[in-house]
Amino acid sequence: MKQIHYSISPDIFAKFPGYTRGLVVATNINNSNNAAIALEALRAAESAIPLATSLDALLASPKVVSWREAFKQFGMNPGECRPAHESLCRRAVQGKPLPDINPAVNIGNALSLRHRLPAGVHPLDDVKAALDLRRARGDESFIPFGSDKQERPRAGEVIFADGNTAIARCWVWRQAKCSVTLPTTRAVVVNIDGLPPITESEVEAICGEAEALIRSVCGGEITRYMLSAATPSVTITAT
Repeated sequence: MKQIHYSISPDIFAKFPGYTRGLVVATNINNSNNAAIALEALRAAESAIPLATSLDALLASPKVVSWREAFKQFGMNPGECRPAHESLCRRAVQGKPLPDINPAVNIGNALSLRHRLPAGVHPLDDVKAALDLRRARGDESFIPFGSDKQERPRAGEVIFADGNTAIARCWVWRQAKCSVTLPTTRAVVVNIDGLPPITESEVEAICGEAEALIRSVCGGEITRYMLSAATPSVTITAT
């Protein structure tokens, strides 16, 4: 049994006191099970977006604007590194289906599209140290998915880190090669991020949706946590 300390830096809450991150920790999952159900959820979420919006309306949505403004306040350019949910929604508006990756990732993408908020899926099998959402010092390593070239997040950039390894850059922009969820992955954490106008209670409800979907598709044992200014850290169990 592995205990992992998971925290969010106080300076993030100082700038955004209404920010919340829900964690859905799923262990002993079968991530190659019931793939058709997860893909169906993804395609349904994709197809609903073009019916409801245009690209201009999407970019004017408070759920997109809030993240673009948050990026700017931390010195990140949302035109160069778009919040993940904005990128997913842009594809859906343009009629570009997302790739069928695996059940856990499809579930995360479906929730992100359905609720227009970041919902990142990270494997826990090989976590080496504490997991922290924090500002980069500038000496962390990062190898992006699809590459073997190491990058260094710039000092002050918001990163999600496993010790000194950045596993996601620019808060909710890009995941590392080492943080890719595979069909063989046995434990994951789904990070569900809410900035106002999304409330903490809405994030909790979306965590409930994630739990129900993962349980029905992948099985396993599932635990939920909520991180906020009042509770910035927890210890999670990954078996």
